[in-house]
Amino acid sequence: ESREKEYAALLDPKTPAKAKRFTISALRNSCEATHLDTLFKFFRESDSEELKLQLAEAFGWYRYSYKKSEIADFCREQINVQTSPALKRELTKTIHRLEIHKTN
Repeated sequence: ESREKEYAALLDPKTPAKAKRFTISALRNSCEATHLDTLFKFFRESDSEELKLQLAEAFGWYRYSYKKSEIADFCREQINVQTSPALKRELTKTIHRLEIHKTN
């Protein structure tokens, strides 16, 4: 339940950036696929390039997830939408991290 609240807090503009950074960095240990829709929504709606960069990197940690194809597709979509060169580079790296671990 507390994880649920943390993910929901990402979408709340009143949540401090520090708390959002903590939630995103905690993904490294969990790689929970249950909340990907919330993470995708946050990425699309956030105005913070710093948090988007952190989340784009975090998506690369899902290389063993059964949802990694969905994450790679999302990153491809965002490369075409985002304007920041740094963000596009990070999304490209994430796609590479996910696809290098493809299973046949």
